[in-house]
Amino acid sequence: MKKSIFILFLNFYTLTAQTPLSGAVENLKLTVDKSPYIIEDNLTIKETGQLTIEKGCVLLFKPFTGIIVEGSFVAEGTIEKPVIFTTINDNKFNKESGVLPNPFDWNGILITAKAKNVRLSNFILAYSVYGIRSMKVELAIKNGSFKNNGQFHMTVDEKIQPISDSIPFSYGVRDKARDRENQSRQKNKLSRALAISGGSCLSGAIASTVVLVYSRNKYSNTTGQENFVKFEKIGTTSLICMVVTGTAAAILIPSAVITYKKANSKEQQSIHFFPYYNEGPGILAQLLF
Repeated sequence: MKKSIFILFLNFYTLTAQTPLSGAVENLKLTVDKSPYIIEDNLTIKETGQLTIEKGCVLLFKPFTGIIVEGSFVAEGTIEKPVIFTTINDNKFNKESGVLPNPFDWNGILITAKAKNVRLSNFILAYSVYGIRSMKVELAIKNGSFKNNGQFHMTVDEKIQPISDSIPFSYGVRDKARDRENQSRQKNKLSRALAISGGSCLSGAIASTVVLVYSRNKYSNTTGQENFVKFEKIGTTSLICMVVTGTAAAILIPSAVITYKKANSKEQQSIHFFPYYNEGPGILAQLLF
């Protein structure tokens, strides 16, 4: 009798531990103590609202459901405790499922163009139609692991992202080392351009000096108005060219040296937004298979 009561209590606890969720949300935080969450109908984040999901939460989606993001959406998983987005048929997270999970089991996550802050880190998204479909370019995805999605894993502004099953993927995350590399490359290009321009100006200054000296030597010991006019024209033009090109060379060549030193400095800071792609082991080997 006690054993039967215990089994009934255990079954009751298992059922009540699942939290149903659907409809429009203003400000909501999903916590692991109420997980798994059963998404029974589309979950829409209002334009003025935010949905926050803490590490370790599991969201199980029924057919034809998904998340529509019009406001802010933050999922804060970790390597050890990722956030899970999967079908209710996924028996890895829903032991009561009597149906095998398949691609196209649920819609996916739609991020609209008017969405605000979107940051998803360390998560697994599986068995949906389109994974993440974002109309918004400015979003941050860090170590997202996608698998068994139907059409594709993720699109940004209708562009399919190069994602492989179960290989962590990042997009729009500020990577300081990568930023430094890109900045260094750009500054090295600028340094070379400045050096070439400075060298050309220096060559012009030298040529102008040679012409000036040559014309002075040629016409200085001659007489006649015609020779004087020739010397005045050639000499004045050469002098102006010498001053202009010499000044430019004096500015460009040091600038090239300074730019080159800055480009190879280890103290550069990240100032640009660069999408990048991360490859490595799955999130804890997809939770140890």
